[in-house]
Amino acid sequence: MINPSLRWNVAICVAVLLAWPLSQSAMGWQVTTSGSACTVDAAQAVAVDGSGDVVAAGVTANETFGGDFTVVKLASATGQERWRQVIDGDVHAFDSAQAVTVDSSGDVVAAGGMQMMERGFDFAVVKLRGSDGAILWRRVIDNSEVKLSQRQREDAGPDDDALKVTTDPSGDVIAAGVLAGYENLNGLFFVIKLRGSDGTELWHYAVGDWSPGSQADTVIVDKDGDVLAGGFTTDFLRLFILGPMFTVVKLDGATGAELWQGNAAGEAQSLSLTPEGDVVGTGSRIGALSTIRLRGSDGAIMWRNQAAQWVSVVTANAAGAIVAGAEAVFALNPTDGTQMWYRSVETSFEAAATDRNGDVFAAGYSAASSVLKLNAATGMDLWPAPADPDALLDVKALAVDSEGDVVAAGSIGPDFVVAKLNGRDGSSFGVPRCAGDCNHDGRVGVDELVNGVNVALGAATVCTCSSFDGDHDRKVTVDELVRGVDAALNGCGG
Repeated sequence: MINPSLRWNVAICVAVLLAWPLSQSAMGWQVTTSGSACTVDAAQAVAVDGSGDVVAAGVTANETFGGDFTVVKLASATGQERWRQVIDGDVHAFDSAQAVTVDSSGDVVAAGGMQMMERGFDFAVVKLRGSDGAILWRRVIDNSEVKLSQRQREDAGPDDDALKVTTDPSGDVIAAGVLAGYENLNGLFFVIKLRGSDGTELWHYAVGDWSPGSQADTVIVDKDGDVLAGGFTTDFLRLFILGPMFTVVKLDGATGAELWQGNAAGEAQSLSLTPEGDVVGTGSRIGALSTIRLRGSDGAIMWRNQAAQWVSVVTANAAGAIVAGAEAVFALNPTDGTQMWYRSVETSFEAAATDRNGDVFAAGYSAASSVLKLNAATGMDLWPAPADPDALLDVKALAVDSEGDVVAAGSIGPDFVVAKLNGRDGSSFGVPRCAGDCNHDGRVGVDELVNGVNVALGAATVCTCSSFDGDHDRKVTVDELVRGVDAALNGCGG
């Protein structure tokens, strides 16, 4: 029970605020997005559009069970929500966006999985208008609709899922993932190209002879519009004796025909193009920890680096390949793949990106520092952005805008969180995660303070203003209300 004097104390503070000027937020922000069910929400992917606005995709819980495929657009300067699109599958169970991108027109494409008609998960791609989030088209693909070989059809499971999405220079959409799997077992390595204007299928590519054993994890497009997809493939013998096979395929952008396939031990979880048009892939599976450079023209292996730890993400430029994984970030020479520098960090890295100077942002799951910026030439810290003091930030994705600022998306506890950091020093991280700023406009008003009081008293759910909930425990305490009042009096950056 909240102390009855709390109402009176807050009322006094509100009266004072009626005549108090409110300041604007400093550069940088952190925003929490919650579903109406107020249970478990998470951001899985992030992108930045041409104006610097941020688009994040993931899952929010809006019923007592499951979650919904969710995309939000946030203002570049303040993090204020411009629009939100929430899609619930027919079964009203669990739907989730796994990937997001922005095309050259500023429209948004998100991909993931939806549960439709009690037939398992379906591979889903949705295009949204950039200005207001309206659905322009939606393709939900069940493997029963896809032409497969007799062997593939015999082994087909019910589950399909899109894991990555991108667009080509003409605005057409390419998505990659898994088709015909069984719950947590993998199915077919699957890539599909959809017409950007209406979502019509232009071609698809599916490979895997024994269906619970292949998957496309990632997809990129080269300067000629050809498609490179990475993941793993296997057959019955490899699965139980040799393990899955690191697989990168290059597909003709116009027809989907396979131009080449490169293979090694492991799994290609992340791909990046070099300035010369070669592809660098990295990933780990069942003890095979590899980073490999493949020649863009024919897929021949140019070099291979066997890591000593789990690796999951790579970004390449003229200076070399930056690889991140379990508690380490390291750089490989672009010519021969030898190690140039190595940093051991108490972070399980899941995302990496480079700015226009080639410097590296890396992030993942950590109690020590949520995002690092490293000098690409030396691996030395340019800055570490401190983690949330009250909870662990699990960063799933990073994006860098044209100003060199970085956006991180992931979760803190049960919350869908997006944070923008000042690329120069990282100092803005978390500062304008302003207690009581319910609408993320960089200020706290009287109505927002009243909302916080209602949450504390149990008259409203914390999801109506999650910015009061500083420790992400889905409650609002007196101390958290006091922080909101302080933000109202002194400004979000005060």
